[in-house]
Amino acid sequence: MNDATDHPTPNAPRETLAGDRLCVQCMHPLVGRAIERDAQTGLLFVRCGECGTASALFEYPTVAPWVRRFKTVAASTFAIIAVGVIAAMIAVSGIFTGAASNIAAEECASEVVLALQSSGGALDESEFAEGIYTDADLVWLSSDAGARALRDSRRSLAALLPFLTFTAIGTILLVPFALTLGVVLMRRHALERAAVAVLFPLAGAGVAYAILATVDAMRNAGGFTPSWSVAVYSANYPYFALVVGGWFPLAAATTALLGPTLLAAFFRFVLPPSDRRLVAWMWEWRGKPVPRD
Repeated sequence: MNDATDHPTPNAPRETLAGDRLCVQCMHPLVGRAIERDAQTGLLFVRCGECGTASALFEYPTVAPWVRRFKTVAASTFAIIAVGVIAAMIAVSGIFTGAASNIAAEECASEVVLALQSSGGALDESEFAEGIYTDADLVWLSSDAGARALRDSRRSLAALLPFLTFTAIGTILLVPFALTLGVVLMRRHALERAAVAVLFPLAGAGVAYAILATVDAMRNAGGFTPSWSVAVYSANYPYFALVVGGWFPLAAATTALLGPTLLAAFFRFVLPPSDRRLVAWMWEWRGKPVPRD
């Protein structure tokens, strides 16, 4: 018989089940359970450590080939899911870091021009009517008043509204992928899951920042005096990129860290104890017993 190395004898310790078998009652794995012999029939059986049901070894067909195939399919599926999740996290973080930073930095220009005008700067109505594309006063921008106007522009509603909107949308899209990554890495330590989840949004934000910096350098190339739009953008986009680029990795790490626990709590709440065996891996992969209450 291929399930044990030798038949148990009265004078020897009982052998344990070596084949891949599942309990007929609760589908719990039986590998490692002690092999016993019924005194009346002489049949060998193992008793499930989860529900106590006895499974006869002679009558219960082995599922080892199918278990091996299932493990191969499961491993391949997990690898594909992991690659897709990683790519999605990088893409979401990069796209929304760039979008939120770009639009917020551009919206700041009008606020800075208004601050210059209210402080008596040399910008008449006709110039302001032309928009924010006139040459910037770089001397004023480098002064205390200009630096204060730049800081205030970052807190203006015109900049914060699109910035927070794009950041919120990116977070909503990022969280499901971070949760999936946390579940895939459930067998790893919680801090390891969080550390891995940080890397990919951080990589996406880094790519976005590099693109923003390259575009800004191209707009400032040529030695000409930049417009108010370009000058204010150059001063403010690093601030917005730093904020959103730090938020996305933090949100992903928190989700990967707490996600498996929250998901297990959800299944415990919606499933009765008898049905929790369907998602028993949510606890077993973390080395915890399946709750029975």
